Amino acid sequence: MIVWWWACTGPSAPTGPTTGGDAAIRVLPASEDLPLVRILEVHADEPSEVEVTWSDGEHTEHAVAPTATDHVLPLLRLRADRPWDVDVTVRGASGERHRHLTFDVGPLPEPFPELVVHTSDADRASPGDTLFGADGDAHWSLVVDVDGEVVWAW
Repeated sequence: MIVWWWACTGPSAPTGPTTGGDAAIRVLPASEDLPLVRILEVHADEPSEVEVTWSDGEHTEHAVAPTATDHVLPLLRLRADRPWDVDVTVRGASGERHRHLTFDVGPLPEPFPELVVHTSDADRASPGDTLFGADGDAHWSLVVDVDGEVVWAW
């Protein structure tokens, strides 16, 4: 988890909506070097726990942040070329607040290596994701899921 927090720092510009009221919530790109990561920022007017679920309709991820007024959560394991839905619940002493946001993740940057999956058998594979180091002219390091889909690139 420490690596995620460190890896997701850097300058960025908003890519998603900001809502006002008792909780300000926005989604930002992590950095140009991390095309498949977004940062969820939540500012609440009271100490609150934040629960977030993000999904592209096929893949769903979930995280919970402990009580605080300001939260910065990395949205990891995004996949390229698709829209994402984010459901945020903020729980504080005055109750629960819910927000729904959407954002798009564009294509992987050029020159990104073409990946071809010749075979995939999830039942025979080791659980979890696989890291591939930088190689060739593109110099990308990447993580793929059991289906060979890129879920992290830098």
